[in-house]
Amino acid sequence: LIIGKDPQTTNDVYASNPNELEGKINTRSLLFDFEATASGSSPSDPALAVGPNHVVTVFNTGFRIFDKTGTALTGQLAVTNIFSGGGCCDLTVSYDSDADRWVLSYLFFNGNVQIAVSDGPDPETAGWNVYTVPGVNDYNKLSIWRDGYYLTANNGGNTANKVWVLDRTESLAGNASANIQAFSMPGWINPPNVTFHSAQVLNITNNDYPTTGGATVIYLGDDAYNGISTDHVRYWIVEP
Repeated sequence: LIIGKDPQTTNDVYASNPNELEGKINTRSLLFDFEATASGSSPSDPALAVGPNHVVTVFNTGFRIFDKTGTALTGQLAVTNIFSGGGCCDLTVSYDSDADRWVLSYLFFNGNVQIAVSDGPDPETAGWNVYTVPGVNDYNKLSIWRDGYYLTANNGGNTANKVWVLDRTESLAGNASANIQAFSMPGWINPPNVTFHSAQVLNITNNDYPTTGGATVIYLGDDAYNGISTDHVRYWIVEP
């Protein structure tokens, strides 16, 4: 075919025989829905984690527990049911499927984050072991890896710490002195026109936990940032 010379007397073979999935999104029907939380925070930053029997929903300043049918087991609960007073926001929740435990994190005004690890599988009745992670400025996000609970934050500066790791084995055992390590990211790009610098650690969501290897941290380098000419993803391996 010479470009521009096709007389177009008939449709081409692709137009005449489109794939049956063309233009369609493969989805499943909604089973049910329910209202999780109500919040006057802006943004409300809603999130949830799902276990075998429970759903824990969080928003900026509180949380609520449901069963798997969406039936509320609690009202909306203040963060002080788990954490100490003086907190700010950015509440997160994760479910550690291999240990059958719940992990929450919460940002404080003084630049600390507290991580709470449940001492049992039922978030409604479990106690909580709480650990303080210093030097976290904003937007804490928690990921679960085989050896630790990994926290990232919106901390600017090339040499600032970007990742913190709470020893998973010790915190699951309730050891009050469980080790916490902080890491900066070698080769970090700190674009001068970007005010948000949060990377993300890959998160395990099933029971297939690796037995070796460090956690992977990823960060987008966008060509809209000063000093970056090509879109790319940077990654680091953290070895506590």
